Amino acid sequence: MLSFNHIEIGFGCFVAYMTFQNLIKYEKVWLLIGLAGFLFIWCNNIYHFTQIDIMFMYSVFSMFILIGIIGMERNFTYKLPASVSLLGDASYSIYICHGPLIQLYMLIFLWMNLDDMFNLLLLMIGTIVLSTVSSMMIYLTIEKPVTKYLQVKLLKQTLIKKKIKSKEPLLKKIEES
Repeated sequence: MLSFNHIEIGFGCFVAYMTFQNLIKYEKVWLLIGLAGFLFIWCNNIYHFTQIDIMFMYSVFSMFILIGIIGMERNFTYKLPASVSLLGDASYSIYICHGPLIQLYMLIFLWMNLDDMFNLLLLMIGTIVLSTVSSMMIYLTIEKPVTKYLQVKLLKQTLIKKKIKSKEPLLKKIEES
């Protein structure tokens, strides 16, 4: 029950709860604490001040940074470019798919003997770019259509059960998107 993966999901649920309940205040403080935490972890990795569970601390301070960014985003009036919004929308697919895709591309690069022809740094950059683009393609071809289908299906079922007709424009809007 207390595995790292469960704790990480719990942190995500906490951020979602704070976001949807509009409980985020002092967003710059959250962000500053998160950034200071990353600086502390970095310094601790070099100077070994104390023994800490690095993965847990990264998760805690990432959560703080995320809360700060979400809070600041609400006050943000600048419209982000579509590519940045797409990257944000696809972030969960990127998170899930990047590991296997990085391994796949590294195996392909090694099979093609590209490690002899190119610098390892260039291969890593290529791997990161290819895995990110591939993950975004997975988002566009699998996650987004499945999510849209489930939204329409669940909304239709809710409308039928409650015999609500006033939500029909919402249903059409979801189907059109």
